[in-house]
Amino acid sequence: MNIILPNFSVILTDDEVVDLLFHICSLWQTERNIVHWCRPFKIQKAPIVPEEFLFDPIRLKRIYFYYGSQYAMQTAAETAMDVENRRRSDNVIVEFPDVTHKGAVAAFLAILSQFSKNDRKSVVILKKEEMYLNTISMYTPNIFEFKEGNLVRLVE
Repeated sequence: MNIILPNFSVILTDDEVVDLLFHICSLWQTERNIVHWCRPFKIQKAPIVPEEFLFDPIRLKRIYFYYGSQYAMQTAAETAMDVENRRRSDNVIVEFPDVTHKGAVAAFLAILSQFSKNDRKSVVILKKEEMYLNTISMYTPNIFEFKEGNLVRLVE
């Protein structure tokens, strides 16, 4: 299963995608400072995800993050219903409208890095640009291994 980012292709197992989505939903629903957790995404408030979706991970196959004042963030429930109704794809797509916002990419990868439990090498990020490498390294010390400037793997 692929998570597609600008200049990124991340390969995850199905279980890892489910874990990642559950984690994102749990962050949204906790009483933590959501703005602090998601500051790079510029999310101003936590959306409400209906409980039935949390217990039906197959329906949480597509999720979008939008940030910036001109974008409204769709909830996991809305996007899951879209996929359920239209059967578009099994891919999980994460889109950043402003691809120059390196902090958002790095923050997402930092969250992603927590969810490679079974086979850490199943998470492979290709087609890096140097500026992304530098930013990811800053946000995720001792997590990612860099090779030849165009390959990043989670460190075992």
